[in-house]
Amino acid sequence: MSLFLFVGCDDQSTRADVYPTYRWSGETMGTSYRITVVDDALGNIDLEPQLELAKQQVSAQLDAIILSMSTYEAESEISVFNRLAANQCLVVSDDFIDVLELSIRINSASLGAFNPLVGPLVERWGFGHSNEAFVYPEPEEVADLLALTDLSKLFINTDAKSLCKAADIEIDFSAVAKGYAVDKVAAELSLLSLTNFLVDIGGEVFVSGHNPQGDAWRLAIEKPLFRAGEIEQVVNLQDVAIATSGDYRNFFEYQGQRYSHTIDVRSGYPVQHNVASVSVIADTTAEADAWATALNVMPLEQIKQIAKVHNLAVFIITRESTEESEVAQVQEAGAQVNHTQVIQTKIATWYSEQFQPFISE
Repeated sequence: MSLFLFVGCDDQSTRADVYPTYRWSGETMGTSYRITVVDDALGNIDLEPQLELAKQQVSAQLDAIILSMSTYEAESEISVFNRLAANQCLVVSDDFIDVLELSIRINSASLGAFNPLVGPLVERWGFGHSNEAFVYPEPEEVADLLALTDLSKLFINTDAKSLCKAADIEIDFSAVAKGYAVDKVAAELSLLSLTNFLVDIGGEVFVSGHNPQGDAWRLAIEKPLFRAGEIEQVVNLQDVAIATSGDYRNFFEYQGQRYSHTIDVRSGYPVQHNVASVSVIADTTAEADAWATALNVMPLEQIKQIAKVHNLAVFIITRESTEESEVAQVQEAGAQVNHTQVIQTKIATWYSEQFQPFISE
């Protein structure tokens, strides 16, 4: 499970459209989506029939993903599978198999950092469905939950399209389902001969062709701050996807210690490094989504190694230091002193060689 932190570039949104542009948005998968379609014919072709069909197809596609992969839907495929006892099987959809197979590939490539069985650990650390007061887990409990992240207990029969479990394991596609949904929506738009568009679901983005001004799509990566909207880096994208995973909005403090929602499934505990956010550009949004989550689990040096091995386009923001200062204000009456504490976080960035061509200077 991860938090995706990607925003559109203000410069692009405030410039006048050169090409006729159609936009719509809605709610899905516990977040919002937005779609922008650009007419490449400068209005010579009436896109209205295609757009109406596109809206219907997009809605149907999103509903299908929810009914397959949402743990908040009691009768979704994933919820039904998670309720199965050990040594039972369930026939699942092609979409479900596709996402699971991708998850297993990223698990192997990331040396276990990405794991679709992390759900029970996420729940236990207070970032799941439960509203119960947090109680710090004992090491034995963490060890028991780690045993439920063993992917060898999961079996896929692609011929029968069935999925079996050899233990009481539970699947969680939170870190890849939105990205996969973006790809499915993009495919629907392409089938309708729409070539210039942006699809954004909860910050997972795929862009095709050019933007309303006839240029590459300009998108912005946020600074890792609690307040939203401050830009760290602008990127120019065409026919690729981007996803960002970070830990600076979803966390809690317990007995003076900060706990991130990013759980390292290799240890069973929340990560304790200085990586604030990871952005990944890839051919598909599902891949970008999964890799951003996997890399966000790792310390910076390991991210660099993995990015080099797999030729990943990666942009990293790290927290280098936190400085605290006090501003004193003396009141004349009684010489009472009020202290205001100011906290500033210094950040640093790093990006891979594959990311460099996308950077907008």
